[in-house]
Amino acid sequence: MFIHRDYSIQIHKTITEDNYILTLWRVGLLNQPLNSSKSYPIILQHGLLDSSFTWIINEKNESLAYILASLGYDVWLTNNRGSRYSHEHKDMTASDDEYWQFSFDEMAAYDLPANVNYIKNVTSADKVIFIAHSQGTTQLFAHLTENPEFKQNFRLVFGLGPVIKVDHQGSLLVSLAKNLRVLDILNFFGIDSFLFLESDVFPTLGVFCEKLSGICVDAVRLLCGNSEIVHYNSSRMSVMASHEPGGSSIQNILHWYVSFFNNFRMLFLSIFFFQIISCFFCCWNFCYFHFF
Repeated sequence: MFIHRDYSIQIHKTITEDNYILTLWRVGLLNQPLNSSKSYPIILQHGLLDSSFTWIINEKNESLAYILASLGYDVWLTNNRGSRYSHEHKDMTASDDEYWQFSFDEMAAYDLPANVNYIKNVTSADKVIFIAHSQGTTQLFAHLTENPEFKQNFRLVFGLGPVIKVDHQGSLLVSLAKNLRVLDILNFFGIDSFLFLESDVFPTLGVFCEKLSGICVDAVRLLCGNSEIVHYNSSRMSVMASHEPGGSSIQNILHWYVSFFNNFRMLFLSIFFFQIISCFFCCWNFCYFHFF
């Protein structure tokens, strides 16, 4: 496990209603008890093709999980089904085709409440603080649309790059995949997972990106969209490549794929904003929600 020497980590497991086994990391300062006495527990939920490692990927003064733990907070890093650190099931393995039959709908319906309820039970907290990135915010919006009462579990919610529409994406690879119908071809041939790599591949990727970091940076820009603004620390590219991508299912990627190219809008948008939130603030890439 990659963890800074000044911090400790506990590995926890919880089971969803549909029997997926999820892994949670609880991060704290070394030689100090892990508890939520300072505040509510804080959940950090990753986005698409990512994992909990995203929150500790940089140096300790640049990684949100380390920063919050240093301030005395009880920090929990959650992993969605089908990602590198959560690919277990009570009755199946990741080698079974049926395992990969999910998208962010199931993450919203099952993974989110399983993680929140588990953390509340372990810490005896009545509420949690939820910080999510990208697809992680979509999971929350979707779940609260179907189950508005679940909002009572949150003290605060922070959305980083919150996603309610995706027609503005600028990824060259995504556009190319559309034109060549790549995902349809993969689905036709029965390929169920997407960028879910074997563990022994990551060290090789790390060495490659250490030697040829420019190529890896260009690959990220092709996938995520080019920008004159650098949103990541390129000096850490070899570390990132040693742990990312987190992977997901083809079904989930197809769900997003349809959203990209059918001018899709999240149908829950108006319901969520006007029925659930009491205070809403949004900048270009950040949202803050304060619940009743």
